[in-house]
Amino acid sequence: MDNIQVKALELEVSILFSELELSALRILQRVHRFKNFSENRSMEVDETNFLDMAENQLRKSTDDAAIKKLRKNLRTVDPSEFGKAVQEYEAELHGLKEMAETIKSQHDVYIQNLDKYVRRMERCIVPKCNGEPLEEYVKTLEEFMQLNWTESAANDRARKQRSLVEWMQNMDQSDEVNKKGFDALKAVLIEHGIRISTFVIDYLLMVMPILSGRKEILTTLYEFETILRCLALKENSIVIDTFISMVQCIHQSIRPRFRTTQIGKVESIFSSS
Repeated sequence: MDNIQVKALELEVSILFSELELSALRILQRVHRFKNFSENRSMEVDETNFLDMAENQLRKSTDDAAIKKLRKNLRTVDPSEFGKAVQEYEAELHGLKEMAETIKSQHDVYIQNLDKYVRRMERCIVPKCNGEPLEEYVKTLEEFMQLNWTESAANDRARKQRSLVEWMQNMDQSDEVNKKGFDALKAVLIEHGIRISTFVIDYLLMVMPILSGRKEILTTLYEFETILRCLALKENSIVIDTFISMVQCIHQSIRPRFRTTQIGKVESIFSSS
């Protein structure tokens, strides 16, 4: 390989490392955004471990003194001018190129995993209500559920996949191992149920003081119940159905006789609020 070819290889390696540095910074930004966004949600163990590992590795790749030294050693002059044979320098460049390609493969894995986690998270991000009428928001929720959950849930049912509660109901508790597993799952479900119940109660306690009268309170409860129904999956929403029942119980405790006329509008038979 002559000097021109060596310089071309040198330029290629230099560009590779520059692209890797930019790639590492971009992935780090995504990792930080993902971690910040995930602060208020429960993360899977594999997500947490991956994010921590990726962040540490990427920081090393951008701050690694050895890599910086290797990049600094890339020359733009004839190798003979700094006492190194062309063949020796060529071998060094090929080694650097292989290193860069290995790091690029690692970056590709990070990107693929981030894309997977983002897609998984997007399925759980319920669209916000921005003040539009309930009818419009219900349509938005229905589209969200159809896109992210309804079809996949139907496919799962067709493959005879069942919900966690259904699997627990079919567990043989006479087996000691199954019994321990059942008790552990039951404890987790109770804990999550308590947490969700707390969120529901906190929401109701937050909105009740700012509502002026019985009609407004009943309207809000009906809207809340309607939204919960939109998030339910047919034959697979035992938990949501339970919380709908809880809202209905609160609803019933506020009014002894009550009827709804249309989505988002409620009419009390009482003349006053």
